[in-house]
Amino acid sequence: MICSNCGSRLNSTDNKCRHCGEEKPSAEELEKMIKKTFDKADHLKASSLDRVMKWIFFASAPVFITLSVLFSEEKIIILYIFPAGLSVFAGILAGYPKLIWEMEKLRMAGKIYTEGLEPTDKWSIGRKISYWVFYGLAIFLFFVVLYVTHMA
Repeated sequence: MICSNCGSRLNSTDNKCRHCGEEKPSAEELEKMIKKTFDKADHLKASSLDRVMKWIFFASAPVFITLSVLFSEEKIIILYIFPAGLSVFAGILAGYPKLIWEMEKLRMAGKIYTEGLEPTDKWSIGRKISYWVFYGLAIFLFFVVLYVTHMA
C-alpha cells in the first residue's frame, strides 16, 4: 500500500507511515476510495448536457407550433402537434432518466424480477440515442408539415 500523504510504500502490518506519520486509512475509508475511483456515472441522473438539451427540446415545441401556424397557408392544427409532441418526448427522455428507468422496469415486470435491477451502460447509451432520434424526427416532421400544408 502507498501512503496517501507522502507516497511512501507501507507494509500491510503498518498502522502509520514510517516517513510522515500519516494514519493508514481504515477498511471503510479504503472501500470508499476504491468505489469513488472505479464508480461509473450514475445512469439515473441526468448529465449537465442532458439537462440543457431537455430545455432546448421543451422550448422548441412551442416554436414548432408557432412557426408552423405562421408559415403555412392551411391551418390543420393536428399536424402541428406531432413535431411538438416528439420534441417534448425527447425532452422527457433527456431530462428524466429515473422516470424512464421506472417505466422500463414496469415494462419488464411481467418477464423478470425487477427489484434491485440497475440500468447498464447500454441502457444509458440507448436512452441518449433515443432522445436524439426523436428530436431529429421532430425536426424532420416539422419541415414535412410545413411542406405539405404549404403545397396543399
